Formats: sequence, structure tokens, C-alpha cells
Amino acid sequence: MTLYYSDQNKHNIHAKHIVQKCIKDNQLDQYIDIQNNVFGVTIRPGKKWTSFCEKQYYKHKANHVLLEDIAFAPDNSLNFVNNLHNCQRLTIQNGCKLDLSPLAGNNQLVDLQIYPFVKTLKFDLASLPGLRRCMVPLCPQLLSLMECRNLVCLHLCGGRFEGCIELDSLPALQEFWCSQLSKITQVVFNSEVRLRSLSLMFLKAFKTIEPLRSVVEELLYVKLDKTPLMPIQWLAQAHKVECIALRIGKIPSINCLKYLKNLQVLDLFGSKIMDQDFSVRDSLKGELDSRYWGGR
Repeated sequence: MTLYYSDQNKHNIHAKHIVQKCIKDNQLDQYIDIQNNVFGVTIRPGKKWTSFCEKQYYKHKANHVLLEDIAFAPDNSLNFVNNLHNCQRLTIQNGCKLDLSPLAGNNQLVDLQIYPFVKTLKFDLASLPGLRRCMVPLCPQLLSLMECRNLVCLHLCGGRFEGCIELDSLPALQEFWCSQLSKITQVVFNSEVRLRSLSLMFLKAFKTIEPLRSVVEELLYVKLDKTPLMPIQWLAQAHKVECIALRIGKIPSINCLKYLKNLQVLDLFGSKIMDQDFSVRDSLKGELDSRYWGGR
């Protein structure tokens, strides 16, 4: 799918001058991956963070550390992150009893990505004053994310939660992703929110988002994937939207989208249009333009 206007997807977009290396670390007989994207340079150790990793971090002017497991951190502790100059982004993909407390007060971190497979201890995310982008599982240990009033991009991925998610305390949100939370039914945003990007995936009980004005007024990108109970008629009010992805099985009709004058891309992979009327796509010239299928 297009990487349209979505910070969560832009992690996959290469920078103008591509950096992609795999360097041998003889200190621990491991290989270190060094890659970049539009957000900066990533250092990814193969087994453990070592002094050699740190040298490569500064040599390539990195700003992102990616750990496949918390066990890759020295002494299983994130203290080392605080000592890395300009470490703005941290990703942890696996681990049990992840202790984020050493990061408390770190004012460098802008982006924190905690994968849903990670089991964390309770931590106050509001103790990271610079945090703007965040992916975390929705779990009791990390509910302090509701106090991160400066969050611009939030991805709730996995966890255990039922019913309505109230995000009234997050007035700065511009991008919201929610996935793999099968028992949530509704999301309520702060009335000041104006989303530019919305992605709802694998939410089999999900029905509504409110207030609708917070969602549709500035929306540019929307993806609905495996959200069978959510109607699509509200999309007709998203007059600025440029990219829509509908992967929701049977859809009675997509004619409600015909008056969206800014629409460039309509992805219907995984959907079946019951009235067989695809005329709305006749004017979508952007689908043939490669610029709409990369990062912007």
C-alpha cells in the first residue's frame, strides 16, 4: 500500500542518499545492520549492543537504535540509550519484563516503538517530555500514554482492552493507528484533534469514531482493514482525502465516494463491491502516477 502521509509507514521510506550496510563486529562475532530512512540512520545489533556498535552509531551520525530483543541491551538495561547523543528513536521488538524506567526524564526521545510481543513493566510515558510518535500495546502498564498531551502520532497495536477508547487527553494527535484489538468498539478523540492519517486494522467489533469532525475535516489518508462492522458512508464527508484503502470484505456500494474531488488512490484489495459499480475510479488518475505510491 502507498506510504502516504503516514509517519508510521515512513519508517520504510529510504532517504534520498541510501545507507545500507552490514558490518562485522569481531568483539562479539556479530553483524550490525546500518540503514537509513527519512527520519535518520538506524543501528541494529545482531546479538548485543557493544562499544563497536556505539562507534558505528557516531560514525554514521545515527539517531535510532533498534533492538530485536531487550536481551540485546547491555545488562538488559536501557541506561545506554541515555548516554547516546541525539538518540531520538528507540525500537524494541521482543522481550519479557521490559523495564523502561531508566529512560525516565530522557528529553531526546521523540519516537518510541514497543512491539505487541513485548511484555513491559509499568512505566510513566509522560516522563518522556519530547515524545511525539509512539507505538505501544494497549495494556495497563502503559496507560500513562493518555497523559502524553504532545503526541502527534499514536499507534495502538495489540494488548487487552474492551469497549471505548477515550483519547480526549491527546489534543495534538494528527495520526492514529489502531490494530489487533478485537474487542474495542469505539474511539473518542479530543474535539481539537484534526487527523491527517487514520488506519484501523483487525478490529472485528469496531463500529464508530467520534467526534466525526475531528476525523474528516483534514483527513488525507485512511485505511480500513478487517473492520466488518464499520460503515463507510462517513468517508463522503472527508473532502480533502487523497488516499483510501478499503479491505473489509463485502461492500454494498462505493458510490458515496464519487464526490471526493481530491481522491487520487482507491485501494479495494480484499473487498468485494456488491453492486459492481466501479465508476468512481474512472477519474482517479493518481493511481497511474508513481509519485502517489511512494513517500511524500
